[in-house]
Amino acid sequence: MPLAPRQLSFLATMSPPHTTLGAMLIGFMVSTPIYGITCLQLYQYFSRYPKDTIWLKVAVASVWLLETCTQCMTSHAMYYYLILHESNVAELSTIVWSLLVPPLINGIEGAIVQTFFAWRIYIMSDKNVLLFSVICSLAVAQLGLSFAVTIQGLRFPNSAETPTGSEQVVSACFAIVAATDIIITLSLCYYLHIRKSGHERTNGIVKKLVVITINNGIFTSVVALAAFVTNLAAPTTMWTFALCFFLGKAYTNSLLSSLNSRTTSRHEFENPADIPLTSSSMGRKLRTVTSNSGFSLSRGKDKERDEFATGSAGLGNTTGYYSPEALFITREVETFTS
Repeated sequence: MPLAPRQLSFLATMSPPHTTLGAMLIGFMVSTPIYGITCLQLYQYFSRYPKDTIWLKVAVASVWLLETCTQCMTSHAMYYYLILHESNVAELSTIVWSLLVPPLINGIEGAIVQTFFAWRIYIMSDKNVLLFSVICSLAVAQLGLSFAVTIQGLRFPNSAETPTGSEQVVSACFAIVAATDIIITLSLCYYLHIRKSGHERTNGIVKKLVVITINNGIFTSVVALAAFVTNLAAPTTMWTFALCFFLGKAYTNSLLSSLNSRTTSRHEFENPADIPLTSSSMGRKLRTVTSNSGFSLSRGKDKERDEFATGSAGLGNTTGYYSPEALFITREVETFTS
């Protein structure tokens, strides 16, 4: 079929096909093993935490199912471009539907994961409504822009017919995603940092949790920033799509990594006798912290001391004393997930 003048004009300014499709193929090949890691983390989560709340399990399963759908769609896109239409240059100016729907799915995944971390920050920050509202608003905004990008792409699958200025919508979406992830990472690190106490062991746990938080935040933020820059620099290539292959997997893995890391923090307290109760730590007023296991720190000092000593504070069969700071750390970072 002969090409329309606008298609010829687009192809004349487009990067070489072998370059852009090669970038998409590399992105697909590198991101596929990450999906395998996601499946492994999912198995570990359901094996280790059968007592988590049902809605949290539903959220985890939903994110994984969405990412599975994305993996299937990207596989279809690769087959469409590299097998079915390997010699059809005209198809390079058309974006197949299986490349247009994943951005919306990534937006849904991002909104779920960002809301989860927003709630965790809400608990750890003594119910900071303003910060919680800002993060949730940004999560909804990036979801709305993801929806707009997908609808626009489905309406104008031919790149030569894409309305002028559509790249700005895509760039704004990636910018909001990156900004939200950076705010979440900094907030979590701050509220973990202020939980440090005079005990070396509790401080060590805080440091490990901070490292995990930073790693999770860096993964999603770097991918979003890279996609943002790429979309501005080369909007007519497949580089942005290649980076999108990683974004949903980054969110899914950050959620599962955060949940699965609870086992490590719990094991740090298997020998509670090494964490003494100091008079200063017992003397300060403890605020209420309640988890799904029913444990609360809003009790009298004598009762608290008895429970810490006997191990009846909901942490299993123990001997010796627990530091209140240790309990703050393990309960607050797990928030409602125990």
